[in-house]
Amino acid sequence: MRYVIVCNLNGDVVKYHKQLVNEIAKNFNIAKPKKQNLQPHFTLKYGFETNNIKTIEKAIKDFCARNHKASVKINGFGKFRKDVIFCKVILSKKAYAIFTELLNDLKKIPKLTWNKNDGKRLKFHATIAADCEDKYTEIQKYLKGKEKNFTTYFDNITILQQQRIVDGISIWKTFKKFQIK
Repeated sequence: MRYVIVCNLNGDVVKYHKQLVNEIAKNFNIAKPKKQNLQPHFTLKYGFETNNIKTIEKAIKDFCARNHKASVKINGFGKFRKDVIFCKVILSKKAYAIFTELLNDLKKIPKLTWNKNDGKRLKFHATIAADCEDKYTEIQKYLKGKEKNFTTYFDNITILQQQRIVDGISIWKTFKKFQIK
């Protein structure tokens, strides 16, 4: 099975993020983030395959039990190339230290694969538009003046499981959510 590890966002930013995803989907016919129907989140570990998710669950459960939540800011927009637009996620020093500790714990798990954007190269973000290269400039203009700032928390680690692929879009569901104290 294929999985990804994220932190689900909470608070007022959830409504804001969902509104942006829905508006962009409707106004620009950008389907991917809306069709994935995910809780707004930022990625902690990109996709990986495993038949032994129990080892990863135990590592995350133990990790969450010994850590405390830390603040995260959502501030403005960013992009990857010209095909992904996102809300910027800025981890506090404490949140980044927690993330680094999580990486260290996950790297101890045999056969857990890592891609070039994983680990310390990860750019924290909450996607609002993907596969949007043809409409990138229009979407950027649309977003002008819609920036908002939020403070939320790195207070959970959620494992998502890929269910299927529809029209080239991965459909995920929450497999397990762990709260950080």
